Amino acid sequence: MNAYDLYTFYIEPADLKGQAVKVKVEGVEVAEVFNPGRKKNEQKLILHLVGKKKVLSLNKTRTKQMIELTGTPEFEQWTGAEITIEAGKQSGKDTIVIKAPQQPQNMPAKTEPRKLNISDDVIKAYSNLCNSAGLDQETRTAILRECGGDFDTAYAKVAEQYKEVLT
Repeated sequence: MNAYDLYTFYIEPADLKGQAVKVKVEGVEVAEVFNPGRKKNEQKLILHLVGKKKVLSLNKTRTKQMIELTGTPEFEQWTGAEITIEAGKQSGKDTIVIKAPQQPQNMPAKTEPRKLNISDDVIKAYSNLCNSAGLDQETRTAILRECGGDFDTAYAKVAEQYKEVLT
């Protein structure tokens, strides 16, 4: 057994050594991650990358970048996606930025992924409703999947199914 079998290690900006690195998503999981700024555990999406022992934790910004690049909020469908990760800055702090992989200059560019018009308000409303109903992440995700990733439909479904709990 080695340390990578026992602990989760996260990719940090310094690991990239100033280079943009093209990687492929091997899998995505939801995990409890300690947020030192808020001093509590929070659920985060974690990207497992082909050939990498370290994983990439997704904050809200990186999650939006993945949605834009893959064309779907359904993170189960992100497996196999090729992305480029590179060091960047956000609010004056070092971070990791996710971008579309660069095309070789002699290759035609791929078509842009479809952009979704999901407002943060709808996502926040769905999350708040699920919190009020006491739903765990697995149940929230299952309902969202049943509704084809449509937050409005999922919101209506939760409001109807859990109306006794919510009143």
